[in-house]
Amino acid sequence: MTVMFKTKSQKYESQTKSDDDRTSDASEVRAQAARQCVRQLRIHPVLCMNWLTLVDSLEQLSRLAQLESLIPSEESVAEQKGRVSTSEGTLWDQAAHEDAIRILVEEAKVNVCLRMMIDYKEWQFAVGDTIAQDRRLREICAQLNMDEPAAIRKCNLFEESLGLLLLRGFMHVETLQLTDCILLIEHIATVLTTAHDRKGDNVYKESLKSQENVVIYYFTALMKHAEQLNNRELLAKLKEHRILYLVLRHVVARKGDYQIDFLGVAVEGFAKLAENEDFLPIWQDFFSGGKEEMQSFLQDLEPLLQQILQQYPDKKSEMRPLSDWIRKIKRAAV
Repeated sequence: MTVMFKTKSQKYESQTKSDDDRTSDASEVRAQAARQCVRQLRIHPVLCMNWLTLVDSLEQLSRLAQLESLIPSEESVAEQKGRVSTSEGTLWDQAAHEDAIRILVEEAKVNVCLRMMIDYKEWQFAVGDTIAQDRRLREICAQLNMDEPAAIRKCNLFEESLGLLLLRGFMHVETLQLTDCILLIEHIATVLTTAHDRKGDNVYKESLKSQENVVIYYFTALMKHAEQLNNRELLAKLKEHRILYLVLRHVVARKGDYQIDFLGVAVEGFAKLAENEDFLPIWQDFFSGGKEEMQSFLQDLEPLLQQILQQYPDKKSEMRPLSDWIRKIKRAAV
């Protein structure tokens, strides 16, 4: 006898399979679009025709990355055999959807992206006054037959889109393991030093999405994963470029400009550093100015920590390594 009607369970199973198929199809479409964009990533001179086309690819890729961050995680991933239950997973087996970043890593484009950003900031920093910058922009726009506001929008879009992709990538240790982290530290140092030297002038405007502030997130990502990287070499570079001092000076100077969450990113970075086993025996080497420098560092760092804990008391246990380190600095600075 032919069954004319489906049972409720059969209907549910059919609907579930249909939903899964649609999700899989959508994921495949996003992955194909991301791969096409990633394969367009090349280093070009700023504001040449190829560079302008590159900005379009970066914008599309960053939008895909943002879209994926809004997609609910797959609970079924946590139940997969062979997966460590206490782990957040890697780019390849995590519950979150990050195909854009995964493909960026698979196509070996992370260092290309970092170099593109460094080249852009060097181009931007090369002009030290408003008159010279305006003249350079006019000359380039005349060659491209492009209006100046459109060129400025392209520059901002390049920095924001590429900065977001790097940030999302650096949240994963697999990305940092394939990144020239020494070059990244040098980039952080250059950006923070230049931002300090030029703060308040009108040559360029910084925002929360510009590298002048996004590098603070890069710093914290490095501190979070340092022990899984070439830890001692990273610590040596942090010391050489005085990154701790540069980061703290930067956020203190801007604590009235941005929300407390931005300050919290820097404080989290210091907390991760404070629990680094290779850092703990040598932390005093980072204060070449001795007790006076330690006291100055404390005057800036301790109020930031207190401000974060007052706003987010549930962070107390997470910040305990930093609180312990501050007590050590206090004793050594006497």
